Amino acid sequence: MHPNVDECGKFMSELLKTTSWSPAMTIKNILEHVWARFAVPDIDSNECDLTRAHSYKTDKQQFEEMAREYSIKYAAAT
Repeated sequence: MHPNVDECGKFMSELLKTTSWSPAMTIKNILEHVWARFAVPDIDSNECDLTRAHSYKTDKQQFEEMAREYSIKYAAAT
C-alpha cells in the first residue's frame, strides 16, 4: 500500500531503471534512495501507482491507516 510499490511488491523508481543506472552509484546511494522513497513517496513521478498517489495526496490520514492495515496483514511473520 505504498505509491512507489506495485501490486506485485516491486519497488518503482526511475533510479533503478537501466537508463538511469551509473557505475558510480554505490549500494549506500541506492539504499538511501529507497529509504527516502519509503519515508516520502514520490507521488509526482511516472514511477508510482496513480490510485495510491491520489489517496496519499487527497487524504493522507486515511492513506496511513490503510498502510498500517496492510502492514499488519501482509508484513507479519508467518
